[in-house]
Amino acid sequence: MAHEPLRLRERGAEVLGPEELNLDQAARRGFVTRVRDLLPAATPQERGDALVSAVQKENGAVARAIAEYGGIEDHKLVLALGQCIAFDVPEVVPSLIAAGVDRDSPENHYDAPPIVLAADRGRVSIVRDLLAGVDLQRRDKRGRNAIAAARDRGQTEIVRMLQAAGATARTPAAIAKATRQKLAAGARSTWAPQLGGTAATGDASRFGLPSLRSNEGWPACGDCRAPLTFFVQVDLSRTPKAAREVFGVGLLQLFHCTACNPSHPFSSGHRVRIVDPADAVTDATKPKGAHVLPERPITGWARAVKDYPCREADESALLPEERAVVFTLNRQGDKLGGWPNWVQDPDYPRCPHGGHRMTQPVLQIDSHHGVAHMWGDNGVGFIVQCPQHRDAVTFLWQCA
Repeated sequence: MAHEPLRLRERGAEVLGPEELNLDQAARRGFVTRVRDLLPAATPQERGDALVSAVQKENGAVARAIAEYGGIEDHKLVLALGQCIAFDVPEVVPSLIAAGVDRDSPENHYDAPPIVLAADRGRVSIVRDLLAGVDLQRRDKRGRNAIAAARDRGQTEIVRMLQAAGATARTPAAIAKATRQKLAAGARSTWAPQLGGTAATGDASRFGLPSLRSNEGWPACGDCRAPLTFFVQVDLSRTPKAAREVFGVGLLQLFHCTACNPSHPFSSGHRVRIVDPADAVTDATKPKGAHVLPERPITGWARAVKDYPCREADESALLPEERAVVFTLNRQGDKLGGWPNWVQDPDYPRCPHGGHRMTQPVLQIDSHHGVAHMWGDNGVGFIVQCPQHRDAVTFLWQCA
């Protein structure tokens, strides 16, 4: 074998010097200077391929040079991180983190979050580098999080590191239970509408067609002048007692312009109001040009369940794996009361009667649930009320 290169040359094989290598070839052979010369003219894909090749050949200096240069496709950074763990090239990991690698992505040929893969392989220094900013509850296909993988492999040092960072091997159900207990002080009751069947006598709660006052015309959009679309009305006097004590009584109604589709509160493109049910006795007739949604009576309200704040909870006492489940504890879909299922940052408008924040959510209307409508890109609509002035209600919606 010692004479194989000589034999290849005798057969006409061409010998390339470092200055003749392309980027991937130079990365594989560990020529740092040649790699640095080629990086500026390379494409993001070429840099990513060379990065992965350098890691696989355990050429750490070359891989660091490529990662620190930047301009690499995101998925190649993820692949390189997986290869650093598999081939035990820990010196490259800090450079990948500085380059913005997704430290939670399992798209690395091993179908496992990097922290789980590193714990399973016993890569102590890599686990240490990854700890800050990763979801310690992420699991591999076997259902193991990082600490469970480390225990399976007898990696006691890694187990201690993960425990110090707040990781546990609790089940998702146990994590959710602990999170609910820590957030219990902020929990509120919420009720889901029951749809279908026949409404109770005298209960006007429904999606589809409104009840209007005698001689009252159908509301029009203040911007385009088209008839507003009626979405929902809820007879608050027929809601559960605990809800009535918070929201008061009256017939809550929402009209909204689906043409202008304004998302901000107090828009002239929607009308939200609470009227006396005794005055709203006329079942309206659809005006010409109006968009009318399918009518669905609200026949009752499901038993109250606990709802937890979304994007506005005090998470200071929560462990990282508990913070990851907070969103799941907020009830999605249509609901009365509870906490808004904010898609973006909380956005409570100010009451026109004194400037108080209207922090009392009355009704959440989700896309394609009780009503056949989608708020933007699968968003959520909210009717909110001023806690100081029950007659002050408005509507807004959010989407991603």
